[in-house]
Amino acid sequence: MRFRWPGLVASLLPFACSVDRNKDLYRESTATAALNTKQLQALHVQGNRVSGALPAPTGGPRLAGLDQDLALLDGENQFVARFEPGTTALLVGVGAAGEHVRVPVPADADSHVVRFNPQAKLVARNDLVSVTVAAADDRGEVGAAARLGFHTRATESRRVSVLPSDGESVLALAHAKSKDGTYLVVGGMRTDGGGTVALWELATGRVVHRFDDHTAPVRTVAYEPARGIIASGGQDHTVRLRDAKDGALIATLGEHLGEVTATAWTRDGTVLLTAGRDGLIVGRDPADGHAVQRIETGAQINAGVVGAGAFAVATGALFESGAVLVVDLATAETRLEHALPGAATAVAFTPDGGRLAVGYGRGQIRVLTATGELVAELLPDCTPGTAECGEIARSLGVDGVPAPRDTLTALAFAQNGNLLSAALTGTFAVWSVPDGVMTRGFELGSAVLSGRLAEDSGSLALGLHDGTALVIALN
Repeated sequence: MRFRWPGLVASLLPFACSVDRNKDLYRESTATAALNTKQLQALHVQGNRVSGALPAPTGGPRLAGLDQDLALLDGENQFVARFEPGTTALLVGVGAAGEHVRVPVPADADSHVVRFNPQAKLVARNDLVSVTVAAADDRGEVGAAARLGFHTRATESRRVSVLPSDGESVLALAHAKSKDGTYLVVGGMRTDGGGTVALWELATGRVVHRFDDHTAPVRTVAYEPARGIIASGGQDHTVRLRDAKDGALIATLGEHLGEVTATAWTRDGTVLLTAGRDGLIVGRDPADGHAVQRIETGAQINAGVVGAGAFAVATGALFESGAVLVVDLATAETRLEHALPGAATAVAFTPDGGRLAVGYGRGQIRVLTATGELVAELLPDCTPGTAECGEIARSLGVDGVPAPRDTLTALAFAQNGNLLSAALTGTFAVWSVPDGVMTRGFELGSAVLSGRLAEDSGSLALGLHDGTALVIALN
């Protein structure tokens, strides 16, 4: 059976927040309006008019991003919205009922602070306040919305940027750092079903380049900093190489006979590795992409990651057994083959390459040594305090948020050794390894389709089904 990512209806994004308290960014709004929905007993937003449901996008100004901290105290909180020129107001919607407040912004501004003050006990699950934000101009045209939220019981602050894409879903991510700044390469699906690749400048949310020449959704992207090359692979079975500086197409490669599910550069940047559902791993010359190495695994490849001299791939079809394979890049020999009772869907190395994590089945995770010895088994759906789970899945940050219970789509090790995981169900967790304790848990409100750790392990980017990307500071 062919493995496919299920399509999910995006819901609201409940991320905790309260951002940049730079007084120069704050502009006092004219009034305070109280909103009441079935989800909330009371929420006060600085604005000047309460109206009905948030209007559908009509081609108005684009949000460049929303900046937050992943935390909320019981008092006043805020986020910074960044937007295109011509924006005259922000439309801030609350909860599933969609009532919204119109918050005017000063002329010629490119950012604005919106302040929140939840004044009563919230009745939403896990004490969440869900918020949707869109930009509007003086003609009433409305741009695409981005979603965020607040946790009333979060205990740890993390800087988060929410970046709205122009596509329907963000299926692939890669960090890109150069002397000119820090960027995010975003791959995904257009609303017409085709594929899109964009290069975003993180500081401003500006789209530097956008390419729509993939004829099917883009599943994987990778960036090589020394040469400034963007590689993208899609469901159209092709790999495309582009110059990140001017956007020029270097090559279109058709080696794979199925969907391309992994692209990765070796750590020295001398070889581009691609892998796909056809079970083929191809090593390519970065100059023109021609194949210099071919490895037949005989198994459907769902994800891949480069380690120290090795390439690890997660294999297996839906509802079938799977495995994680580690291939030596110098010899093309298999270093490790670890069988799993379910399809493997995500894989990650520690920064030093000494350990490997693989997600499989319905959210299970195994952490292995480089030689295949089991370090930890992290289990979903454990009830905190029960004998069979011990302290696995104990959440210190938000009570009641479970570990990911469905297909894992992102795994990454932070520099401190903690393991980060995200799933199609929209859950995000931080695990302490090897004791298997889930120290943080969040529900993101939309399916997580992709994830990528920055090279310096300082931030994690997650791509969501609702068309937004989250960049979470880890240090």
